Amino acid sequence: IALYEAFSMTPGLEEVVASGSPTTQKILQEAKAQGTVMMREDGVVKALEGTVAIEEVVRTTEEL
Repeated sequence: IALYEAFSMTPGLEEVVASGSPTTQKILQEAKAQGTVMMREDGVVKALEGTVAIEEVVRTTEEL
């Protein structure tokens, strides 16, 4: 089972990146605003479904 996170380069994300001083937080904020499911969130869903252990999700993901 894989936990994954993928971003589509949308006009909003492109604007943040092209702003000259993009930070990780600004990029993540825009991605979340566009509905991106973060890796930890995907892991929690899989844990609730019984596919993976929550301990594995916590161990393998990092909260920024």
